[in-house]
Parts: sequence; C-alpha cells; structure tokens
Amino acid sequence: MDTEKEYNEIESPSHVSQGNSTPTDIEASAESDYDTAWKELIEDLFEPFLQFFFPRIHRDIDFTQKPEFLSRELPEIYPNNTQGKRIADVLVKVHLKDNTRKPLIIYTHIEFQGDVRASFMERMYIYNYRIFDRYKEEGVEIVSLAILTGDYRKAKLRAYRVNRWGFKLTMEVPYIRIIDYKYDARKASRLKKLDNPMAMIVRAQLKSYEVKKGDNVQKFLAKKELMLECYNAGLEKKQVRALFKHIDWLIRIPDELQVELVRDVRKVEEERNMTYIPSFEREAYNTGKLEGKLEGKLEEKKETAREMAKRGFDISTISEIIKLPIEELEAIAVVVR
Repeated sequence: MDTEKEYNEIESPSHVSQGNSTPTDIEASAESDYDTAWKELIEDLFEPFLQFFFPRIHRDIDFTQKPEFLSRELPEIYPNNTQGKRIADVLVKVHLKDNTRKPLIIYTHIEFQGDVRASFMERMYIYNYRIFDRYKEEGVEIVSLAILTGDYRKAKLRAYRVNRWGFKLTMEVPYIRIIDYKYDARKASRLKKLDNPMAMIVRAQLKSYEVKKGDNVQKFLAKKELMLECYNAGLEKKQVRALFKHIDWLIRIPDELQVELVRDVRKVEEERNMTYIPSFEREAYNTGKLEGKLEGKLEEKKETAREMAKRGFDISTISEIIKLPIEELEAIAVVVR
C-alpha cells in the first residue's frame, strides 16, 4: 500500500520530554562537549573505531592510503547552520581495497545522550544528499553512519521512506547503540578483550551512565579506575592518550579531585616508566594553574570533603586533597565522627 513520507525513526524513551522546552546553556554546553569528544576520538582512532563497531566496512578499506578528514567543510554543507557553530560530526574520504573504484566518503553522525528528535532520519537523508551534492563531481559514493551514545534502550533507527504513486525512496543507516553493550550478552563479551581501544571507550561510556547521578567521589573513583585500566590494556601510547582525553570528557569531577587523580596517575607512570599524560596537562598541573583555581571555593570543598568521608577517606587524605586544614575539617560534623 502506498504511504506518505515516514520519518518517525527513533522511538523516544518515556523519560525524555517531548515538549517545547529549550535546553539550558549548561545542557547545550554538555551536548557540545560530548559530541566534540566523540568527534576527536573518531578522528584520532579512526581505524580501530571502524574495526570495532563496523568490521564489514573496515575490511573493505585500504588503510595503506591515509584517510582524508573533511570535517572542517561540514559547516558549509549543513543547512541552517549557525555561523561559527562547531560541527561535531565526522566526514572522511577513504580508499577501498578494490582500487578500480573511486574513493568513498563516510559521514558519521554522533547523537548526544537523551537528544531524541523525531526528524533524525530525515536530517540524515538531507545531510547525505548535501554531502553528495558537494562532492558529486568527484564521483564518490557517500555512506552515512550513526553513533547513539545515549543510555536510552528504546532508541531505534528505522528507514527513511517516501512511497507514493510509484515513486519509492528508501534510506537505511547502519548505527551503533552504545547501551546495547550493557544488555546484549554477545556484545558485552567483546568488552572483556581490550586489544581494541574502543572496548575501553565503551566501558567508559557505560560507567559514565552509572555514575552520572552519583556524588563527586563516586565519579572520581570511577574515573581513576578507568584510567588505570588503560595502562593494563597493552595499547599504544597514542591510543592511551586518546582514551585519557575521552574519559576526561565523559566523567567530570571538581578541580581538587582532578589534581589528585593526576597525582595518582603520575605515580603509576613513575612506577612503570611511562609518560602518557599529555604534555599540556603536565604543564598546567606543574605550574600550579589548576591549584590556583581552587581558591575561594570553600563551600564546594566542604561538600567534597563530606562525600569523601562517606566513602571512607581518612581525614589526613581529605585534608591533603581538598587543601583545607584538619582543624577546619574537624569543625564539619559530617566529616569527623
């Protein structure tokens, strides 16, 4: 039976508001941060990204020819793009092992947590066509992919279709839903092997779901555990640094705990004669720039101290991390019992 255009591709989770509420500046900033983090990760680790999530595509690509990233051109391609807005998706030109064919362009869209929109697949169709229109004189094919990073299990992409009076158009998009690696036993089993850095990325994303409503100490402990696991994965230095950067985006902690985290990581590096913390971070911590930011945050420090005490940290450790004297901590009844 002929039908009109269909584009109700994503099943919206019940906990996501479908009203006309406008996101706050903080929410918009968080969305931009997460999307940008995924964009940088894919560009840094493009080959293992495809190998882990899209093995069929990976097998067909000739990686002896360096992929050419074209993401900087997306602001000109996207419709109604706000001038100066940073586009977090990835556009890359690759060569196939069948060298009789021309290059192929892969467009990867990253969908932020909880950001469910009814017109998702319609937008994917528009983006795919506009990219095709931009590069059609080169004769390249355009293949679109999607990464759903949210923790909503009901998110599903259906085909974009137009079917009327004999005219038929169908577009389907291969996609990865990160939350599946928690509930799908077959996919979850892939996270036990850390030979591909993307396994560690998925574990970090799932851990971020667990602690996103937790206190700062929970987040600190989760972040520390993930970063220390990176040392045991047997990965290349470039890959470990990319993981560190992504985990840092995923799980945010107060500055005083971030300083302590870097100290702990440095200890491990010294023991193993490694230097994985990016140089710009080392400079910031060594020059005391971050410690200087902690001045004047007394109430935030006290709240973090209470959370640490509940987690079993002793008062001397709390004093060292929070940079408050023990006498002042003893005045906080919640901390000292």
